[in-house]
Amino acid sequence: MLICSGTYRFTGKRTTMDIGIFDIVGPIMMGPSSSGTAGMMRIGAVGRAVADGEPENVDIQFHPLNMTHYAGCRSHLALAGGLMGYATDEPDFPQAFVKAKEAGMKFTISCFPGSESKDTLRVRLVIESDKKVTSRVCAVSVGGGNIVVESIDEVPVVLNNYSGHYFIWSDRDVSGDIGAVLGMTGEEKPGGGSSEYTFFSYAEASEPDENILARLRSLPGVVRAEWAAPFFEGGNSNLPALFKDFSELKELCERENITVSEAMLRYEINRSGLQREQIVERMRQQWECMKRSVAAGITGEARPLYGLDDGQNGKRIIDAVRSGRTLSGGVVGNAVAYGIGVMEYAMAMGCIVAAPTCGSSGILPGCMVSLQEAYGYTDDQIVDALFACTSIGVIMAFDGVRFSGVAAGCQGEITVSAAMAAQAMACLGGGGVTEIGDAASFAIKGMLGLVCDPMQCVEVPCIKRNGGAIGNAFAAADMALSGVRSFITPDDASYALYDVQIHLPAYLRGGGGGVACTNAAHCALETIHRMDEEYMRDNL
Repeated sequence: MLICSGTYRFTGKRTTMDIGIFDIVGPIMMGPSSSGTAGMMRIGAVGRAVADGEPENVDIQFHPLNMTHYAGCRSHLALAGGLMGYATDEPDFPQAFVKAKEAGMKFTISCFPGSESKDTLRVRLVIESDKKVTSRVCAVSVGGGNIVVESIDEVPVVLNNYSGHYFIWSDRDVSGDIGAVLGMTGEEKPGGGSSEYTFFSYAEASEPDENILARLRSLPGVVRAEWAAPFFEGGNSNLPALFKDFSELKELCERENITVSEAMLRYEINRSGLQREQIVERMRQQWECMKRSVAAGITGEARPLYGLDDGQNGKRIIDAVRSGRTLSGGVVGNAVAYGIGVMEYAMAMGCIVAAPTCGSSGILPGCMVSLQEAYGYTDDQIVDALFACTSIGVIMAFDGVRFSGVAAGCQGEITVSAAMAAQAMACLGGGGVTEIGDAASFAIKGMLGLVCDPMQCVEVPCIKRNGGAIGNAFAAADMALSGVRSFITPDDASYALYDVQIHLPAYLRGGGGGVACTNAAHCALETIHRMDEEYMRDNL
């Protein structure tokens, strides 16, 4: 049993965070935003896990700069859904607020002082349970549905999202007694510290042990002891990562004479402790969801929440391709149509695969479905390519790259997804580790510095930006497969992206710059605010 090991901390190159491949291709989720929806739902689930009893009165506190954005991302719905125990792909998600109120929850929405956090996706939940016990959770949605839990009941925590934890509340410091019950030796000790009212501590544990819980609860001074299930599914072995950069991955492939896909599969087996068959089956489920989202997206039936996109553009493009009216021809034209259609479906709260985010969820399925139709690749070959394309995302995560437009610019979403799609296509085209790595490098260099500039909602320019990224991904894959070599390595390209992210000003990270400062955006703003006010009046 390891104590308080592993956390998502984006503090610079070569962090120690534990990243799974389904954080890169996944999660399966309901739109419209991985940061603002899936991540918030997971934060709500943390609140449910630590609440003493059923949540009854909940104050949702957003960062003040997020007060004009949360409705467009349905963040309040997601938090309510998490408090209800919903998974990120819960079909009933659009009714989460109504269902939560029917279950007896009452909500208020407020904001905390902006001086408390530079991260606009930070949320504080103040939860009063039916036992009249108040719990507090503070967490940040860091992109792609991933979260960092910063504190519980005002005590800083360092939690691994893939592990279960014992949580212990006491009226004094009983860490020594807790350590004895948990069998800690040497330098091991439970995490946590004093708060104004209680001493709170925690320890990582893969499975609950009722005997241990009973002994913890019987300790003098212990008020409450619980075991909470992992916030993310996917297992956790606590073993060191097989590799943390592309050069190490390449060395593994060459030494073992294996493909990039096999290396990534081994990485996840090692990281999660799960069986090969379980991991392959889960990736197959991701692919099946991608195909369903493409099919739903090109019908023209999806209606994005604000109507800035009418939901017809994927269908318009596919009709143009089929009638011979596109210059790019069938493969690229279909991919663009499919990618835009998936995004329109996502913005209508449809079920998609974040890859790595909801805001870039059209790129990978658009490319993969188009190529399967054109060249007859089997589902097994596509699944193999999906494993390969997680390599650049995992490496970026170890480098500290953020997968969130608001946190790091759209380069953390669209650029990353284009690199992933380029890798998947290079894999399908017979490329080895060099070609797959170079494809990612070309895609990153082609879109480095992309800003995040939504018009108060994620419909414009996000939907059509996916289409542009698809063209970039095809060009990157074709260059790599043609024998063009990248002077910049995948590791250097990843770190270059990180460097631009940390220097990109807030004005260009969802702060009102780019297309958000145009006349068209200002004209649309009144409509968006009116729709938000009507929606909140009817639902809060």
